[in-house]
Order: sequence, then structure tokens, then C-alpha cells
Amino acid sequence: MKILLISLVLFFTNIAEEKWKTFVDTANKYTLEYPADWEVQEIGGRKGLTTLLDDENDKFAENLNVISIPFIKTDVSQPGFEKGMVDQLKTQFKTFKYLGSTVKTLNGKKMLRINYITDYEGIMLNLSQYLYSTESRLYAVTVTVPEKGNPAYITLAEKVIGTLKVTK
Repeated sequence: MKILLISLVLFFTNIAEEKWKTFVDTANKYTLEYPADWEVQEIGGRKGLTTLLDDENDKFAENLNVISIPFIKTDVSQPGFEKGMVDQLKTQFKTFKYLGSTVKTLNGKKMLRINYITDYEGIMLNLSQYLYSTESRLYAVTVTVPEKGNPAYITLAEKVIGTLKVTK
């Protein structure tokens, strides 16, 4: 019983000590909570969240970015929507390998997750794009990791995506 109690205290202490910040994008009408050791940086002409490089051998900082565009509410889990998005992604990359998709619910929000691999300056990247539709906007949250990256980052990124709040 003492071991269980000590384990629970340590577990909840670690959760309480984990510091998170809030990223606010008023132009695109959303907020995200993210770990304090991540950085806000310019990624492809827009603000995004990146991790710190692990060491000098680490050539790519895992990152998460959000695109928000005016859109008519749609059910992102419909097969036609998925096919249209995958076809669009194929046109954007020289190398594109579609890995599949799933519908996920993160913090009550139904999202389509599309997984694919592409090449960026000689580094093979694994991308997961989470698509979420509101009454007037489509949010595309893209998580980018090296192909052989740390799977724990995806789990943490999904926690961040689960904090997505649409603002007015």
C-alpha cells in the first residue's frame, strides 16, 4: 500500500510540475497549450511549435504547425474528403508515400488523421496531418518528425492538439 501511495504521489507531482504555455493566434482564431520546453518559431511562413534538438547529431527539430482557412463545415471522416486531401498532398511533394488515415477524437473533436512520408532536403519525414472542421473554418494541424523519430513525440503532440480551442 505504501508503494502504491508513493507511486501515485510521484505521478501526480510530475504532472503538476509539467509546465505548459499558451500559444494564441488571433488572426487564425485558435489557441493551443504546449510544453514549456518547446519553442514558437517561424515554420514555412507561419508560426509553429518546435522541440529542441536532442544533441549535435539531431538534424531535425520535430514540429507542429496549424493552418486555418475559411471553409464550410464538413464531416472530415467522409471517404471523399480524405481522398481529396490525399490527392492535394500528392501534388505538393516530389516524394509522397501515403501510409493511411484514421478518424481520431481528441478532447471531443473528431479529426481525420492522414499519415504520409516525404523527403525534405535529404531527410525522410513522417507527417501526420489532423484535419478539424468548424462551422466556418478548416484547421489542418501537421506534426512532422523524422521517419525514424521518437514515437513519444507523436503522443505528446496529440496532447497538444487535444488542447486546440477555436476562438472568435
